[in-house]
Amino acid sequence: MERHDERWDILLEHNRLLDTRLLVWEMLMCQLANHDQVLDERFAKLMQFVREVLEQDLVRRSAIKEVRLYAQLEREAPHLRRLLAELYKEHEALFSKLEAIHRELKHATPESAQVIRELGFGFTHALRAHMRREEQELIPAAEALEYRAAS
Repeated sequence: MERHDERWDILLEHNRLLDTRLLVWEMLMCQLANHDQVLDERFAKLMQFVREVLEQDLVRRSAIKEVRLYAQLEREAPHLRRLLAELYKEHEALFSKLEAIHRELKHATPESAQVIRELGFGFTHALRAHMRREEQELIPAAEALEYRAAS
């Protein structure tokens, strides 16, 4: 079925943008993991900047989703409420992970590199899993609802 609702295209576009940003984030994590990079003040500031960009993207993305997508689906598709509630909780967990990274980076020392790597890779894994759920569970369910309504 051809996607006729631009809301899903917007969500997919945001997911692609975030995925690109995550590649930069993962590159920084890999530099720490390979011990190619000492966690000094300059590198911590670079990581903090990338974290802030990710957070801003997530805030914008969440606002669009919650206002334009999730809220409407909650009204129109009661059978999706459980999935939507799980996705909302995932949003909260993602922001908590970013806050934990922020706290660690604020007081980063060379010894905190491993903690930051673990937090960073955990965030990346959680965000990609969340985006997959939206793309593989939410969008198909919403499109099926739209298809039934159009029939």
